[in-house]
Amino acid sequence: MWTAIAFGLGGLGALRLNAAIHLLGIWALRFLFLSLLITPAKEILHWARLVQVRRMVGVAAFAYALAHLLFYVAEQSFDVATVADEIFFRGFLTVGLAALLGLALLAATSTDKMMKKLGGRRWRRLHRLVYAIAVVATLHYLQQLMLGEREPIVMLGLLYWLLLYRLLGVTLAQGPLGLFSVVLMSIAAAVLTALTEASLISVASGVAFGRVLVLNFSLELGIRPAWIVALPGIILACAGIAPRYQALTGMKTPSASAVRPLSRRP
Repeated sequence: MWTAIAFGLGGLGALRLNAAIHLLGIWALRFLFLSLLITPAKEILHWARLVQVRRMVGVAAFAYALAHLLFYVAEQSFDVATVADEIFFRGFLTVGLAALLGLALLAATSTDKMMKKLGGRRWRRLHRLVYAIAVVATLHYLQQLMLGEREPIVMLGLLYWLLLYRLLGVTLAQGPLGLFSVVLMSIAAAVLTALTEASLISVASGVAFGRVLVLNFSLELGIRPAWIVALPGIILACAGIAPRYQALTGMKTPSASAVRPLSRRP
């Protein structure tokens, strides 16, 4: 809604169509990451009902990605041949289309009917593709990176966090991670983010890698992406202390049995 109003009132600058395309693409990625964050947040906060919104957030990511493409088609004056040519010959557009097709597949199979038709095991296996789609979508964003932009690096760092949580939960913990592990993992994601940003800036500008890396861990140039990546995980871990305390003291917390699909509510 904000994008539509700003577009109509000229609040997106001279290249308003291009700005709208950029905004819709960013929000598609943000919604995709939010959908991936729901499972860790549910486990860390012991908040089972969070899972009720995961499907809606995932479908929202697809809707914004589709709008992102449609606005791009509009920018090309609805010349489908030109759009197809651009997607075929420009690598970052090919990558973006691959992410959109993946989201379309997950959106199309997100209904209760498709879940029943595929069976729980096959449906879960298919929807694990969301992690690969997140990697591809982030790559699409990074391929348009301008030196000095923070958000693409922040999104890459958050992807590190989400992938680490999934990897550690499946291979090591085989379940929800402990709060201390979440804090350590958040620090590890921040370090990976700083190393990545320092590498990219060093290659692009010719400045020594070590010098750029030191600046990442200082506040001399403001809050760097590494700090932004570290904080949410640490805050989430701190917020997870309360439900664990409630569990130890016998207080009731939302349980998985209390979860009902939203579509079945009267």
